[in-house]
Amino acid sequence: MLRGKLIAIQRPRAVRLAQFIDLAAIFMIVQLAIGGLLSPLPQLPQLFHGLPAAPLAAVAYNLMLCVDIAVLSVSLRRWR
Repeated sequence: MLRGKLIAIQRPRAVRLAQFIDLAAIFMIVQLAIGGLLSPLPQLPQLFHGLPAAPLAAVAYNLMLCVDIAVLSVSLRRWR
């Protein structure tokens, strides 16, 4: 709905920015979850080692959606 409102008021740049931020957020969430390159303490064992992947993927996706809603909401408020 927020994307549609921004497109309707001729602000597709805000939608593209939100999609880019979504991609960056999901990448960072996954890296932090698996103890990857961006983890603050890569020498520590993986935080979620041995847990099922599907629930963790759902949590990561929902966190990404929260970031998306926040970015789109701020963009919509800025243009009103």
